[in-house]
Amino acid sequence: MAESNPKAGEALKTFFREAPEQAQAWLAAIRNMEGASALDPKTHQLVCVGICAALQMKDGAFFHAQAAKAAGASKAEVISAILAALPAAGQGVVEVLPNAIGVFSETV
Repeated sequence: MAESNPKAGEALKTFFREAPEQAQAWLAAIRNMEGASALDPKTHQLVCVGICAALQMKDGAFFHAQAAKAAGASKAEVISAILAALPAAGQGVVEVLPNAIGVFSETV
C-alpha cells in the first residue's frame, strides 16, 4: 500500500519496509474497524478524512480521501469533511487539503 504510493510520506514508507508484519497487523485492524462500523463506507471514510485533518495527518487524509472517492464521495464532500474540523481544530486542518483533494485530479 504505502510502498508503491508516491504520496505516502517517508515515515509511512519506512514503517511498511522495516516492520512489514506490524504494518499488516495495523492494516488488518483498520479493515476490521471499518467492517464493524455502523456507518456506510463513504460516510466512514469522510469521517476518517475529517479526523486526519484535525490531526494534520497528510498521509492519512490522502488514503482516506482515496477510499472515500472509491466509495462515491465527491471532491466537495471531501473538502467539507476537512473543513468540518476547522472550528474545533483550527486552521491547521487546511494543511491536508492538497493531499486529500489531489485524488480527484490525478490517476491513483
